[in-house]
Amino acid sequence: ASVSGQVTDAISTNDTVSLNITIPNQAPVIRFLTNSVVVREDSAPTSIISFATVDFIEPGQSLANFSFSVDNTNLFSAFSLTVVGQPYHGLSFTPAPDAFGTASVTVIAQDDGGTAGGGAAGGASQAGGTNGTVTITWIQ
Repeated sequence: ASVSGQVTDAISTNDTVSLNITIPNQAPVIRFLTNSVVVREDSAPTSIISFATVDFIEPGQSLANFSFSVDNTNLFSAFSLTVVGQPYHGLSFTPAPDAFGTASVTVIAQDDGGTAGGGAAGGASQAGGTNGTVTITWIQ
């Protein structure tokens, strides 16, 4: 947005002052629909259709990247995050044989708005913290 106006001093000198306001890009807002998933050791492949969603992307922008990381990959023989239908993203995984424990899943969304003017293009996941969890429980 731009604002301009004239300033007059006591000597009757007129000067024009212009002010340009740039609103920085805001990062997408991610929300977990299922914050915690618990399955038993050696269970079958599991799919959560609506695991996470992108709640906010600024008008005129689109989702450029949606990715994830898992901190305990030894628990899984397969792990993926897929687009189920905008804005929903599903989680699918297969527990590794005889593996049990907890893994944190970090989800990151990036829009195509860039970082000009101090903006943020990427948003880390949020749901009462920064991660969702997958827990595989031990079977005796």
